Amino acid sequence: MPKGMPPQTDSPAGPDVGAQVSDRIIGILLMAIAVAAVVEALRLGLGTVERPGPGGWIMNGGLLLMVLSILIIWRPRRSEPFAEGGVKRVVMLIVWICLYIIALRPLGFILASSLFGMGAVWISQERRVIPLVLVPVGVTVFIYLLFTQVLSVRLP
Repeated sequence: MPKGMPPQTDSPAGPDVGAQVSDRIIGILLMAIAVAAVVEALRLGLGTVERPGPGGWIMNGGLLLMVLSILIIWRPRRSEPFAEGGVKRVVMLIVWICLYIIALRPLGFILASSLFGMGAVWISQERRVIPLVLVPVGVTVFIYLLFTQVLSVRLP
């Protein structure tokens, strides 16, 4: 055995048990975010088919995230371990999403979504100005104009 290398210890259940447990934990965290999104969508109002409310798309996203979370929890896949600091970035992003959900109503769509986008890009370790600031702000303004001007949907 090379000097400085820890001894190999495979668990009787196999080497991928840790990956399966972490997949289940991520699935449970994503389910919590999905539930928060559905609750917030109901608070915002779903509207009708003819006049959709601001919570309609959030509800759709929350329900989709619920289904995907169930798939992750129920049938975890084999995965490579996260790169250095990857778990920390995933946890930071989950916390950032929760803060975005909380800030959406008091700050409004444009400010909260722009800040969320900038934070998400920063968490992914991008430090250049255009991807860090201009892309999230541009995407947010585009979505806002699309929903308010083209689709006539009021956003928070």
